[in-house]
Amino acid sequence: DVEYCENNVDMAYKVNAIGVRNIALAAEETHAKVIHISTDDVFDLESHVPYNEFDQTGTGFSFTNYNAHEMMDTIDYALRTFYETPEAWSALVQRAMKEKLDWDTSADQYIKLFNSLL
Repeated sequence: DVEYCENNVDMAYKVNAIGVRNIALAAEETHAKVIHISTDDVFDLESHVPYNEFDQTGTGFSFTNYNAHEMMDTIDYALRTFYETPEAWSALVQRAMKEKLDWDTSADQYIKLFNSLL
């Protein structure tokens, strides 16, 4: 619920940042796999590049037609990449870890957008 998150920033941060981090840490300890689905309300496609297997770029997987079929195709693509090309997966993870994906960066982007509209 984007509106709730906008009105309850501290809770949204606890759930969407700290909560997801805790899930990732628990998955790492148990060797489980995590699929994290986010909206472009936080991570827009202009600042984050989808994975491209041909030129080995990108920091994640995305889809633009928000329906179950395309979401499942994207999850399948991510899983195939993980299992069939582990070196490409590791490179993707390394690229993503170099990105500054925090609330300050998102806030700066929103401020720039807001100022551009004035």
